[in-house]
Amino acid sequence: MRAAHSQIVAFVKDKSAWIARTLSENSQKHSQFSEVLSLKKIMVKGRLLPVTFGADDRICEDEAFFRDKSHVRSTLISALRDDFFAVFDDVCRQTSLSASSVSFRDYKARWGCCDASAKIVFNYKLLMLDESLWRYVILHELCHTVYMDHSPRFYALLSRFMPSYRQERKRLKGYSPIASLRF
Repeated sequence: MRAAHSQIVAFVKDKSAWIARTLSENSQKHSQFSEVLSLKKIMVKGRLLPVTFGADDRICEDEAFFRDKSHVRSTLISALRDDFFAVFDDVCRQTSLSASSVSFRDYKARWGCCDASAKIVFNYKLLMLDESLWRYVILHELCHTVYMDHSPRFYALLSRFMPSYRQERKRLKGYSPIASLRF
């Protein structure tokens, strides 16, 4: 707030290439998901399905049905909850890590959250992504039950269980427009 106008202009000029590149990347990401962002299609476990609005809420092999936009969240959770918790339980068994509770909510810019009492909350839009990304986010949050930060110890633990976590994290970043969806 106290920076001189000339300092602000110089800063923006200095960062202009980065700004242009980032705006272009964000535009590409959003255009890649334009049908999902407009709810013409929806991703379910990494698969793109056409959406039909009608009388009921259900997800089939080749199409998703919703009464209206407000039913997307509850339908995704009810249709995929058991699959997600099977993966969650599998990761817990493989790592001997656990949570005190697990739930879903609508986050705007994150895929999951773990608090000091080991309560883990996942963004319900994670259910739209493929199971390998579920595993990565589940493991990431479970590692927070041991280390509540992103310290080298945290990443060493994460790497111990998933040596390819960097690739999964990079893939996950590509889905950031999905995380910020608002239905």
